[in-house]
Amino acid sequence: MGFGRVEYMRWAKAVPGGAAFRLSASGVLPPPLEWLGDPPSWEELRAGADEGYGKRAVAEAIAGAYGVDPRGVVFTGGTSEANFLVLAALVEPGERVVVETPVYEPLVAAVRALGARPVWLRRRPQDRFAVDVEALRRLLGAGVRAVLLTRLHNPSGVDLAPGTLEAAAEACREAGATLVVDEVYRDFLGEGASPVAATLGEGVVTTSSLTKVHGLGGLRAGWVLCEPRLAARIHDVRDHLEVVAPAPVLALALRGLARRDALVARARAQSAMGIPRVRALVEARPGISWVEPDGGICCALRLPPGVDDRDFASRLKEERDTVVVPGSFFDLPGWIRVGWAEDVGHTDEALRRLGEVLDAAGAGAVRSSR
Repeated sequence: MGFGRVEYMRWAKAVPGGAAFRLSASGVLPPPLEWLGDPPSWEELRAGADEGYGKRAVAEAIAGAYGVDPRGVVFTGGTSEANFLVLAALVEPGERVVVETPVYEPLVAAVRALGARPVWLRRRPQDRFAVDVEALRRLLGAGVRAVLLTRLHNPSGVDLAPGTLEAAAEACREAGATLVVDEVYRDFLGEGASPVAATLGEGVVTTSSLTKVHGLGGLRAGWVLCEPRLAARIHDVRDHLEVVAPAPVLALALRGLARRDALVARARAQSAMGIPRVRALVEARPGISWVEPDGGICCALRLPPGVDDRDFASRLKEERDTVVVPGSFFDLPGWIRVGWAEDVGHTDEALRRLGEVLDAAGAGAVRSSR
């Protein structure tokens, strides 16, 4: 067990902020402050502090939004903390955890920090980054405690194919493993999307927050949706870290949840703005390719053959004051993650600058997998 450096987090906290144009963000910008109403009263803050593990109204609001039992809602300091707490409650040192790859690095970093052993489940670009359930079954046969997936997939923005979540949940139940799905990007999907993973019943956990879709990342307001018995174990872990959730966060999170429909609609409009713009960038430049995302405000682009993603990202920042995320941070070398969190004018200019450096890198024939 050991807490090594999470390279992506170090990069994300140090590099993008100094650039004039950012294509590195993966969550929408904060909404106007007035959307959350007047500042919380002292009575609201006292109520939050007095309810121990989290204001009951917040748990009930989250449960109502996603159709789960409020007894299985655990309020956390964002999705990364939710993922860490779930793993800490489930996994012992030396146990195996199946982790998707390409992967959001903090997920596998948490597995390693807890002394567990990651076992890789490949999500291949030629298959639209799909989850191969039969491959998962083979991995589960080796004795696995938990399985970690993201939905939408980070970094590609691809949703799980219809029926995949249900099949993965059944495979995990048969093997005695817990399926943990980071669904922080799920609400970018339209109304026809399948419900959150936790509604599939025993042995399936959802983690999420008000960050990526709702634009309230500064609150660090997240949650776990799970069975009440697992929620109790997670609370035992939290007792080592904190006494109560911060009362101002609880009060403002409740206001954000009350405006959830408007916040989600705003995020989906942002998603719809960016996807056709990136599609045009790809189609105009032979030699780069992508897997078109099913939603969200970021995607993965494959660079021309032989172009190093870290070198490309550094060149783009130095020459065009524009930042993208090297795919190597996600175990996806030769790719970059591109996001469109800003307004139309900013996004268009940032993509124009990206296109200039792609042209200079020598993009060849279009190879889109959609």
